[in-house]
Amino acid sequence: MQEHLGVEERPEPRIEVVPEEPKSGPDPMKPAGTQPKKRWIWLGGGLSLVLLLVAAYWAFWQRGPAVKEKTPELAQLQGLQGQVQKLERDWNQLRKEMDFLQGEQKGLSDQMKALKDQVAAFHAKTERPPEKKEAPKAISYKVKKGDTLQTIAKRFQVQPEDIRKWNRLGTKGELRPGKMLTLYPQS
Repeated sequence: MQEHLGVEERPEPRIEVVPEEPKSGPDPMKPAGTQPKKRWIWLGGGLSLVLLLVAAYWAFWQRGPAVKEKTPELAQLQGLQGQVQKLERDWNQLRKEMDFLQGEQKGLSDQMKALKDQVAAFHAKTERPPEKKEAPKAISYKVKKGDTLQTIAKRFQVQPEDIRKWNRLGTKGELRPGKMLTLYPQS
């Protein structure tokens, strides 16, 4: 070992520092009264900063931005509002026209009903009474030798049963030559 001016050099002892848990209360290494002041300074400064930010935010939103730029969305919104107002005016005009047309339609339907009544009255005056069918003319026929109900019915185009009814003949059909039959042939 070397000696300098009478001072002997010694090796320094090794000291291990173990971190301690924080203690509550003032730091024993610092003089009393310095620590709480720093806390209040930081706390006061932080609160001031927060209040300043709140005031700036409030002033900005109350007054709005200094320069309002027309954004494309705002312009588009204003254009749509104009279109909505125009559509409302058009709708009101169409509603008035529709009310007018409904009134006209009612008037026309009343006129149509009156015309139908007039046409019905005209037809009632001009209609002819139904023609009465004339009763078929009666023909008298004298039965000849060899005549039967079927041959007479065929000749005058009538049914044999009708000849029986008209002349009140029995079911045997007694036809004697010289007997007079009344027939009602169709025209």
